Amino acid sequence: MLKAAAFPATVALAVLEHAERVDGTGYPRKLTGDKISLYGKIIAVATAYNGAVSRRPYKQERDGHSGIMDLLKDIGKHFDERILRALVYTLSIYPIGTYVELTNGAKGVVVRTNINDPKYPAIKLLLNEKGNLYAETPVLQTKEGDSVQIARSLSPEMVRELEERLG
Repeated sequence: MLKAAAFPATVALAVLEHAERVDGTGYPRKLTGDKISLYGKIIAVATAYNGAVSRRPYKQERDGHSGIMDLLKDIGKHFDERILRALVYTLSIYPIGTYVELTNGAKGVVVRTNINDPKYPAIKLLLNEKGNLYAETPVLQTKEGDSVQIARSLSPEMVRELEERLG
């Protein structure tokens, strides 16, 4: 269909190969590693991430952090390491919009990623360590060695509760 619509051959090939897996378990041709086109590998990672963070009739959406972590489990099996690494360095381990809890109990939302170190984004603090709303929402730039770090991303239920509280 894509050829008939005059799409370039590279686009048609990428669409054909986007369900291939680097370990050869994909389809339709069970290609492995370098036999899969670069664009096919890119589309595979992008569609897998989109599937992980999007609501589907059969599952709830997940936050960006959980989506990234799911993909990282399949690095070298389903996904090309270079492509997945590029996604992580682009979106971060904690993508913008991910709600997080800090080690001191405060809660916030990621507002800026750190391309040099994807584990340490900037976080707009919403609730302090006692669970009280901030009058003015400070932004914390996390970094290695700080006493306050990201403890975890918040579940969708926790995010809904937080958003209701924030109004």
